[in-house]
Amino acid sequence: MQVPLELSFRGVERSPELQELVRAQVHRLHRFAHDIISCRVAVERRQSHQETGSPFRVRVELKIAPGKTLVAKRRPGDHGPHDALPMIISSTFRALDRQLKKLAEQRRGDVKRHDEPRAVVVKLFAEQGYGFIGTPGGREVYFHRNAVVNGAWDELDIGSEVRYVQQMGEKGPQASTVHLVGRLGVTDAAVPIDLSRVDRDIRRARLTRSPVRPGTRLRRPGTSSGGPRPPA
Repeated sequence: MQVPLELSFRGVERSPELQELVRAQVHRLHRFAHDIISCRVAVERRQSHQETGSPFRVRVELKIAPGKTLVAKRRPGDHGPHDALPMIISSTFRALDRQLKKLAEQRRGDVKRHDEPRAVVVKLFAEQGYGFIGTPGGREVYFHRNAVVNGAWDELDIGSEVRYVQQMGEKGPQASTVHLVGRLGVTDAAVPIDLSRVDRDIRRARLTRSPVRPGTRLRRPGTSSGGPRPPA
């Protein structure tokens, strides 16, 4: 895909070599982003200067869908007085490369987070170091404290919302990774917790701040009082 390029020179000769260098640098940006809308490059030379350093100013502005703008620039004095303009242009684009890499990593992280299902902790056995999370489909999935990332095991409570990655264990499905999203009713996204799927006893214990002892059997609607047994 050809990126629309707006290239301007001020106080600098518009040589074919510099134009080709800029076009080649813009073309390289596709390694990190395929949704570039436009690119504006301004190259100028300071007419009179008393400061030491390079007299050149280079600014690159990149617009990326949807509605994202990245800017990299080199000001007069950022480089030495003997640094050639092609080197300064390349340095400016390398700075933009780093921004694009960071943006690509953030995007991959968002996709991974959105792919992880969300659930609510419905049983917690603190002394034994395990618990169960209730899925939107009404299942209960076992998890061990070692699966809770970022050291958030001690922050978990009945009703905490989590994201999780499920895998098959020796005793059946279990969560291999559990990420704390928020406590009951307080999350990091504009997605409300469906309290109808949380047991009435859990809600009463959380809202009245009454303690829920480890090992307490909490019944979910439509299930027997026995509940699942933890894996050995």
